[in-house]
Amino acid sequence: MPESLSYVMIFNLLFYGILGLAVLGGFLRGFKKTLFNFILMAVFYLVFFLTIESVSTALWSMTIPQLGTGLGFIDSSLSSYTSFEEAFNPLMVALLNIDLSTADAAMSEFILGMGMFVVKIAYTIIYFTVGLVLWKIVGFILRLIFIHNKKGENKNRLFGAIFGFANGALAVAVLLIMMGGFMSVVESISNVLPEDFDPTNLSLEPDRHQLYEASYSVIDLAETGDYTPADLVEIVDAYNGNLIVSIANSITMEDSYGQETPFNLVLFDKVVSFTYNDEQVSIRQELKVVSVIMASVFEALDEAGVAVTDLSGEDMGVILSAAASVDLTMLLDSKLISNALVYILSGDAGIEISDMLVIPDDIVWFDVLDDEGEIVTNGELRNILLALNAIVDVAGMIDFTNLDLNVISALTDDTIDTIFNSNVLVATVSNLLLTQDFGDTEVVIPDSVFDENGYLYKTELKAMANAVRLVVSETLTGSEFDFTAALTLSPTQIDTLFESEILSATIGKYLYSMSADPLIIPATVVEEVETSNGTILHTVVTTVEMKAVFNALAIIGFEDFDTMAFDATLIENFESTETPGTLDDDKLDTLFESGILHATFSKMLLDLTSGVDAVVSIPYFDSENNEVRETVGTIEYISTDELKATLKAIYALGFDDFDSLGTLDPSLLFDNIDVILESATLHATISETLFDLGSGVLEIPTLDFDNVSTVVTVGSGSTLTTYLIKDEITGIIDGLNVLGINDIEGFGGSISLANIVTETDQDKLLSSASLHYTVSKTLLDLGDSVLIVPEYTEDGIAEINRITKTVGTYDYVSKTELKALINAFKTMGFTNLESFGAEIESEAFFTNAAELIESASIQATLSDKMLNGTGGNLVVPDSVRTTVGLVTYVDSTEILALMDSLDLIGLNDFTALSFNPSNLFGVDYDVLFASSSMQATVSKPVLDAALDETAAVGTTSLIVPNALRESINVNTLPVDQIELDELKTLLEALDVLGITDFTTGNFDATTITSLTDPQLTTMLLSGSIHVTFDNMLDSNPNISVPELAETDLLYSVNNLTLANEIKYFILAAGTIGGSDFTSVDFDYTAIMALSDTEQQTILISMIVRNILTPDLETAVTVMNITADPDYVVDAEDYENNDILTFFTYLDIIEILKFLNDEPYID
Repeated sequence: MPESLSYVMIFNLLFYGILGLAVLGGFLRGFKKTLFNFILMAVFYLVFFLTIESVSTALWSMTIPQLGTGLGFIDSSLSSYTSFEEAFNPLMVALLNIDLSTADAAMSEFILGMGMFVVKIAYTIIYFTVGLVLWKIVGFILRLIFIHNKKGENKNRLFGAIFGFANGALAVAVLLIMMGGFMSVVESISNVLPEDFDPTNLSLEPDRHQLYEASYSVIDLAETGDYTPADLVEIVDAYNGNLIVSIANSITMEDSYGQETPFNLVLFDKVVSFTYNDEQVSIRQELKVVSVIMASVFEALDEAGVAVTDLSGEDMGVILSAAASVDLTMLLDSKLISNALVYILSGDAGIEISDMLVIPDDIVWFDVLDDEGEIVTNGELRNILLALNAIVDVAGMIDFTNLDLNVISALTDDTIDTIFNSNVLVATVSNLLLTQDFGDTEVVIPDSVFDENGYLYKTELKAMANAVRLVVSETLTGSEFDFTAALTLSPTQIDTLFESEILSATIGKYLYSMSADPLIIPATVVEEVETSNGTILHTVVTTVEMKAVFNALAIIGFEDFDTMAFDATLIENFESTETPGTLDDDKLDTLFESGILHATFSKMLLDLTSGVDAVVSIPYFDSENNEVRETVGTIEYISTDELKATLKAIYALGFDDFDSLGTLDPSLLFDNIDVILESATLHATISETLFDLGSGVLEIPTLDFDNVSTVVTVGSGSTLTTYLIKDEITGIIDGLNVLGINDIEGFGGSISLANIVTETDQDKLLSSASLHYTVSKTLLDLGDSVLIVPEYTEDGIAEINRITKTVGTYDYVSKTELKALINAFKTMGFTNLESFGAEIESEAFFTNAAELIESASIQATLSDKMLNGTGGNLVVPDSVRTTVGLVTYVDSTEILALMDSLDLIGLNDFTALSFNPSNLFGVDYDVLFASSSMQATVSKPVLDAALDETAAVGTTSLIVPNALRESINVNTLPVDQIELDELKTLLEALDVLGITDFTTGNFDATTITSLTDPQLTTMLLSGSIHVTFDNMLDSNPNISVPELAETDLLYSVNNLTLANEIKYFILAAGTIGGSDFTSVDFDYTAIMALSDTEQQTILISMIVRNILTPDLETAVTVMNITADPDYVVDAEDYENNDILTFFTYLDIIEILKFLNDEPYID
C-alpha cells in the first residue's frame, strides 16, 4: 500500500467511490435504465438470500447425472452416484477413510453439515458468476423488450441520479455483506494471534529455494509486505470506523443465535453457515466466539506455564480447565463449542476426562427456552460450566483428570450450590468419593449421605468441603486425611468437622480402632453405620462423642494419636487462666463430657487400686453416700464429680505421677486441704492415715463436744468405707499447721504452745474434735494436784457455764476454757501441756493474774491454793467464796485483789505465806486491803495478840475495842477482823511505833513518850491506839483527867481521853523530862525553869494544867502576901470561866511570870 494512503482513506474511497460512480452512471443513463437496473439487481440479490437454504438443500439431494462422471475422477467407485447426498459417505470413505454409517452420530452430523456447507458455497460461487451472467443476459433482453427511449426524449437525469445512488447503495450493501463477514473473521483471527506473531517464520512454509526456479520472473517484482496482528487490528478499526459501516451496523436483526446482529452480518451468516443438529451454525459467529475463547484459554495456559505448541490430545483436561475460566455466556454463544463440549463430556469423544465423569440418564444438555427465546431451564452444559467457573474461582486451575480432596476442600457453599445445579457433577462427585484413593485412611461413606439416585446430598458436600479443609494434607502420593490436625481445632471448628457424616463416620471408625489402647471406648458412645447400600456395617464412635473427645483433646494439647498417653502431666493443661494455680471447671467439664475420656481416666485411676503395687483405694461411695464407682456393662466408671475433684487435688498437690498418691506427703495437705477433701479418694486415704496413727498419738473421738459425729461410714461389705468428716480433717490439718507440725505421721501427741500466737490459732487448733479431745484429755490427766478443771464456772451450775462435759465416752473441756487456759499457760511461760511437773509453782500465777483467771481452771486451782495450800496463813472469808458443785472458787475479783496484795508485799509462794510488820508496813494499804482475804489475814495476828476495851487499866497490850472489830465467817465459822479503815490506821501507827512482831502485844510507854507530835498524830488516828494509850494513861497515879479532856462515849468506851489531849500529855511528859507518860508528874517550879516553847508544849495539855491548877492557886495566894500588887485570880483565869475547872494556858503563863517576879499581865 502506498505510504500516502491509509486504511481509513481506502475504505472511504471504496464506499464513497461506489456511490459516486453509481450516481454518475444513473445520471448519464437516465431514469428508466437506472431504475430497471436497480430492480433487476435487487431481485437478483433478493432471490439469492431468500432461496439459498432451500436451493442448497435441494442441490444436496438433487439427482445430477453428470455428478458421477466428475466424482469418477476422484475414485472410480464413485462414478455411479448421481447426488451429493448418496455420494457423500462413500466420498468420505475414499478421501478420509471415515465411514459415517459407523461413526458417532454427533460426528456424522457435523461432517454432513460441513458437506452441505461445501455445496452451499459452490452454489453461491456459481450463482454470482454463471448465474449473474445469465441474469444479466435475461435483463438485457427484458430491457430491450420493455424499455424504449425515443430520440431526443428527456432522460430524467435527476431521477436517474437518485436511482443511481440506490444502485450504488445496493452495491455497497452487497459489498458490506461480504466485507462485514470478512472483517469479522479478520477481527477474530487478530484476537487469537500473539502480539509477537511472525508470519515469515511459519513452520509449515515450504523452502522455496528447493523448488524449480524456471518459473521465476526475470524481472524483480515489487516487495510485498507481511501483515502483522497490529496491521489487522488497524484494518478492522478503520473499517468499523467508517461512517457507512457504522450506519450499517446500527441496522440490526435477530440472528439464528437469538442475538441482535447487523443486517449485513446476518445475511453473510446465511451464506457462510451450515446446519448442525437442525440449527444454523454461523462460521463467522463461531470464529468470533472461538477467537475470544481461545485468547482467554491461551492466556490461562500461559499463566499455567503450558505451551500451546506442546499440547496433545491427552491434555484435554488441562484445556478444559483453562476453558472453565472463560466467560460462560460466551462459551454457550458458540454452537460448535457447546456441542463439542457435550460431545466430550458425554463420553462420545472417547477423551480421558469423560472416563471420570458420571453421566446420568436423560440429561438435557442445552437450555430450554420459551417462545420468546428466554431461558426457562438451564441446560446441563450451562450448569456444568457455571459450576466449573465457580470451582475455578475458589480452587484455582483444576485438573479434570485428577479431582481430589484439595478441590473439594476449596469449595464454598455458593460453589456447591452451583455444582448441585449440575446432575453430571453431582453424580461425578458422588462417584469420586466412592472411588477416591484416600491413602492409608479407611474412609467410611454412610449410605445416608446419598439420595434415592445414589447422589451425594448437597448438605453433605457442603459439610464435607468445610470439614476436609481442616484435616487434609498433601503427601507424596496426593491428598490424604490428616486426623492429627483435628487435635488442634477450636470448638467451632470441631463442630464444623463433624457436620460431615462422611468425616464423622471416618474419624469415628479411626477412633474406634484405638479401643483399649490408649482409649477405653464404651458401648454407649458407638453406633453402626451402613455403607455400600447396607451390605457393610461399620462400628464408629458417635458424632456427639467425637465432638466431646476432640474438644477435650484440644485442651490437653495432644499433637499425635500415635504418641497419645494419659498421665498426671496432662492435668496442667486444665489450669485456669483467670485463677492460676487452680483447675478450670469449664475445661474439666469439657474433658468429662466425653464418655471415652471419662472411661479412660476412670480406668487410669482404677488401675492404681489393683495388684501388689496398688497405691490408692478408691471408695465406692463418698462421705455423703453419693456413688463414686459405677459399672455400666463391662466398664467401671468413677463419677465425673470425683474425677474432677481428684484431678484438682492431684494438681494442688503438685504431682506429675499418679503413683505419688501412694506416698502422700502430709506436708502438702496444709495449704490445699479444702481442695483435696473434695475428692472422696483422697478423703478416704487421709482418713485412713489419721486412723492409723493410733490413740497413743491422736485419739479420734467419734463424737465432738457438741455431740456431733466425727466419722461417717458408707457402703457395706466390700464397698464399706469409714471417713473422718471433712471438717474434722480440716480441723486436724489446720491445728497441726498451727502447732508447726508438717508431718501427720510424725505427730507424737505433744501440744506445743509456742506457735499458738493468736485467737485465730486457738480456733484452728480446737476446730478439730480430735485435737480438742487430745488437749482436753492431756489437761484432765494432769490431776487436781496440778490443775483443777471444774465442771462449771463460778457463775453457777448451768449449761452455759459448763467447763467439762462427757460426750459418749469422751471427756471434753470447753473450747472457751481451753483457749483461756492456753493463754494462761503461755502467760505463765509454759511451752507445752506436759511441762508443769507435779504441780504449777505459785510464782507462775503472779504473772498477769487478770489474764490467768479468765480460765475457770486457773481460778479453781488458785482458789484451792488460797484455801488449802497456805497452811492456814491466809484467811479467806466465806463472803468471797463460791461453791459450785465440788469446787469452791475464790471470787475472781478477790483473787485479783489478793494477788496484787501478795505481790505488793513480796509474797509469791502460797506455801510460805508470812504476814508480819516487816512486809506489811509502808505499803499502799489501799492496794493491800482491796483483798478481803488480806484484811482478814492481817487482822488475825493483830487480834490474836490484842485485848478489847475490857482490859485492865494500865495494860500495855494493844487494845482493839469491839467497836472497831467486825465479824466474818471463815469456813462457816465466825471470825473477827479489824475494820478496814481502822486496820489501815493501826498498821500505820504500829509502823510508827516500830513494832516488829504482832504477837508480842506489849507497848513500851517509854518509847511512846519519846514520840514526836507527827508520830503521835499518826498513831492516834487509830482508834485502837487511842484506846490503848488511854488505858495506859489511866494507870498514871499522878494525874487526873479533867472532864473537858474526855469524851462521853467513843469506841464504846466511856470517858475516853481525847486523842489530842493524850498526844499533848505525852508530848508534855517528854518535855518535862519524864521517860514514861504513865508515871510522870508535873511541878510548876520545874516548868518555870523551862523556855517559853517548852512551857507552851507542856501547858497546852489540859491534864497538865489540871494537875498544876491547885498548886498554882496556893502559890499565888502565898505570893500575894508579899507581892505588890497582888495577882487577882478570878473566873476568867479558868477554862470556860468556870472556877471548877483549871487555869487556861495563857493565865498559867502569866501566873508563872508573876511567881517568878517577871512582868505579867493580870
